Amino acid sequence: MAPGRVDVRLTGQRFGRYQVRYLVGGAVAVARGELPEEAFVAGAGAGDRVPGDQGAGPGLTLWESSILEFDPFPAAVRAAAAGVPRQPPFI
Repeated sequence: MAPGRVDVRLTGQRFGRYQVRYLVGGAVAVARGELPEEAFVAGAGAGDRVPGDQGAGPGLTLWESSILEFDPFPAAVRAAAAGVPRQPPFI
């Protein structure tokens, strides 16, 4: 890792728009002494926007993304759904 560089790894099922940028920006503000740690933790714990600036987009890299093997509609629910064709429309 280069001097002055920080490696941050966040894992979650989903993130809101700019959420990662605000988390990283807030953590950097705490490290610089510009934001009290308590304010950062309180904002993150309450699900509110974390105080501070957004992290710089050009410095952030998405390394991995995956799709969970999860079907929110079990076969019984799909079979009972009104108006859903029982066969593909292209047949």
